[in-house]
Amino acid sequence: MMLVDLYFALTFCSFASASVYFNDHFNVNCELIECPKINICIEPQQEIVDNIWIGGCCPGCVYISGLNESCNSFESRCRNGLICDESELICVQNGTTSKCIQQREKAINLNGKSFCSNRAGILVKTGFLFETSEYQPECDYETGQYKPKQCKTSKCYCVDPDSGEKTFGTVESVNGSNMTCSCSVALSRYTSDPDNYLDYQSSRHLHCSENGNFASLQCHDQLCFCADPSTGQQVSPLVLIDAVSSLSCYYDTYQRQVEVNCDEKVEYTDDDGNKKLKDLCYCIDHDSGQKWKMIKADLKVCFDYIESLHLIGADYNKMCEQLLQPLANLTSFLGRKGIDAIGLNSMQCDLDGNFVHRQCTDSECSCVNSVGENVANYRIDRYGNDDRTMKCDCAIQEYEITTLGKPYDKLLCDLYGNFKANQCFESGSRCFCVDSNGNRISNVISSSVIPSSLSLSEICSTMRAILEADEQSSKSSYTYQAC
Repeated sequence: MMLVDLYFALTFCSFASASVYFNDHFNVNCELIECPKINICIEPQQEIVDNIWIGGCCPGCVYISGLNESCNSFESRCRNGLICDESELICVQNGTTSKCIQQREKAINLNGKSFCSNRAGILVKTGFLFETSEYQPECDYETGQYKPKQCKTSKCYCVDPDSGEKTFGTVESVNGSNMTCSCSVALSRYTSDPDNYLDYQSSRHLHCSENGNFASLQCHDQLCFCADPSTGQQVSPLVLIDAVSSLSCYYDTYQRQVEVNCDEKVEYTDDDGNKKLKDLCYCIDHDSGQKWKMIKADLKVCFDYIESLHLIGADYNKMCEQLLQPLANLTSFLGRKGIDAIGLNSMQCDLDGNFVHRQCTDSECSCVNSVGENVANYRIDRYGNDDRTMKCDCAIQEYEITTLGKPYDKLLCDLYGNFKANQCFESGSRCFCVDSNGNRISNVISSSVIPSSLSLSEICSTMRAILEADEQSSKSSYTYQAC
């Protein structure tokens, strides 16, 4: 689309009805419109809204107005929980504010406040303050939903837009600029239905990449193609699985999985008896988490070696899928005959085809890496009262720091591989509280300033519960509150 055409379209729209969807009045054919790409809005109070510009065909930046602020259907919208009063053209209250906005506003209101114990009406300061800048969720103020991508200091991760629960897709913050979580949202919703999940796992299917976008290389059953990572749309011809290596995205896809790292140094003695340092290189397969020593840095040698191990290239399906698909097919076959399969659905594969980090056998659940190997000793009784609380997020972060060198903050895990609410380092001189995703929610203090009658674990667990809207533990000896 030429610039002059875009200018005409924008000018044309400015004279149109205040209705957002101009198609109703002017019958614009959106298939003929090439929309300008918008990744971010310049003004902090603006949100990207679909079907707002150029005859209702293209997204645009729109102001999201708060209570009693001005509004109209074209230039601004009322945030979730508010409605535009058409006579006054201001936003007024309308129903319940969404979970995300309530959670964000509560966190903002608590930020900077002291945290006290309250026993028999006597307030005692714990030494902690709420610091919630890392916790505050990013919300879509028009729909009220959580933004699918949530970025904190060290990492970005995908969440369910309705519940805010963490889903598949995590990367370092510095690599999060092109992260949309589009695949994570779409496939998480689809596979949340048990029948859809069984159908999805029964054959070769679509994959997400580690950041929650669509993987560039996609295969479904016997057909493969290259896809747009942001939308999943096909951008190449379809080819049979046997010809998958002919696709331009084939090598690019697997090359990104492979790295040669020579950051480590090793001491050696030369022919003259002098001690010197030389590079110690590793061939790293990020998908499986495995690495091998190399004599010298050579990416092609590394790639060919990993391919020879059938970790990449030989089959689009990952190890987990190769094990699960026959079981899923058998379960589906028995289901069609009215037989409920027992014991065939314990294994779970994630949206990238690798093992879900929480895996269960007949008797216990444990935390595993992407190739199904146990991580440390995080195990619990599968049928105990606490098995549902095992998320393994901390166990996997710990594994990625020590094994893959990820630059995340090293935090303490509980027995289930989750982040402990209370974190103390350097012999108690640095203590703070974190939420269930490992985001800091308090200031950093020395344990020596906490009154001896109070429990650090109980303080942090309650701070977390208050922010995450959980009921406080009935085992608490004290009542805590912001003060």
